[in-house]
Amino acid sequence: MSPSGNKVKAYVIPTNEGFLVDFTPTEPGEYLLSISFGGEPVSPTPYRLTCLHGSNTNRVRASGPGLERGVIGRPAEFMIDTRSAGQGGLGVTVEGPCEAAINCRDNGDGTCSVAYLPTEVGDYSINITFNDMHIPGSPFQAIIHPEANVKRIKASGNNTTSWCLVDSGAIGKVEDCKVTCTITNPSLSLTENHITSLADGTYRIGCYTPFEEGSTILSEFFNSYKN
Repeated sequence: MSPSGNKVKAYVIPTNEGFLVDFTPTEPGEYLLSISFGGEPVSPTPYRLTCLHGSNTNRVRASGPGLERGVIGRPAEFMIDTRSAGQGGLGVTVEGPCEAAINCRDNGDGTCSVAYLPTEVGDYSINITFNDMHIPGSPFQAIIHPEANVKRIKASGNNTTSWCLVDSGAIGKVEDCKVTCTITNPSLSLTENHITSLADGTYRIGCYTPFEEGSTILSEFFNSYKN
């Protein structure tokens, strides 16, 4: 009997080892299977079978920067989406120069947030499986770079200019480089500024026009680290 209470046609096929029962589920849920032999029930209560939707590994998707790159000592993050794949078990492993700790969080909506912590630079392979099969794109290849040494970044300017120059060329190429700046006036209010990348490892912080008498604090940050 189906979950909705309808009878489902079953075929009983004799074999050398007994009888084979064959039926096709018509809907997901719990089925009740009653078995009789010689007109007598084999069991006083029906057997209970649970039928689930089929799964499709090719419909699982993974995305996020941690599948391509990262920085040593910082969590490399990505997300896995199984909402279109049906029921199945998810597996994640990371192989590389070190044994990176992995944290997986089930978001409760068919997606999973994953972060791994690389402690050595180099190439890493991220294996993502669904029902023991690799999803599209797996294994993913990520390159982990060293952390930038912000002490080697130089800033120049003077009290009369309305801009300053930040030179990060001494630390070499850094993935996902991001320079931010805050300008704090003597009254502790903030002044709006604009940062322009000059494509040679330098950044110009412009539109800085002092309008208060006193000490103005200009703080530059490179990938969230203060210079």
